[in-house]
Amino acid sequence: MRKAPTTVDQAWLNGTRYENRHNSINAMALGLSLCIGGFIAGLYVAGSKPVPVQTPERVVGGVVPPVLTITDELTILRDALYAVESSSGTDKRMLTPGPAGELGPLQITDVFLDDANRIVGYRCWTSQDRLNLAKSTDMMEAVVLRYYPHGTIEQRSRLFHRGPSKSAQNDKHGDAYWAKIRKYL
Repeated sequence: MRKAPTTVDQAWLNGTRYENRHNSINAMALGLSLCIGGFIAGLYVAGSKPVPVQTPERVVGGVVPPVLTITDELTILRDALYAVESSSGTDKRMLTPGPAGELGPLQITDVFLDDANRIVGYRCWTSQDRLNLAKSTDMMEAVVLRYYPHGTIEQRSRLFHRGPSKSAQNDKHGDAYWAKIRKYL
């Protein structure tokens, strides 16, 4: 009589079933969590389909500009915001709250934090999360995708700087901020 395999690899090599109920339950739970996580990520980032970003009407120098996905565009925006707001992490003032309460690598205010938490539907981020670049990026993405799901980098950067009610195109402060952001694109 053959001895029962003790690992999944041994079972696969022997061509027998691996009879461990605990590991089967763990595998099912892992599969379910990956499925749910993938579904939520697909809803959050608009799936894996590339969404075209506005590109120039004419081809420059015979080269067709690449089509960017929303993820690519948000990464470009995050990098530009990071460069403008905290000099790409080298400005030590990002570690202490500013006059309007802005804090962290993206200089996120309490109002912006509250808006991000309201958008996701629960208190996902705390004030200290503003010091973490990855969590600050998640907050920024939640807010800009809520207000401008198909917007341009300019619209999203103005929104990030002035908020949804003051992100109009004719805003002087927004124009100066957009000029700073444009340097890093």
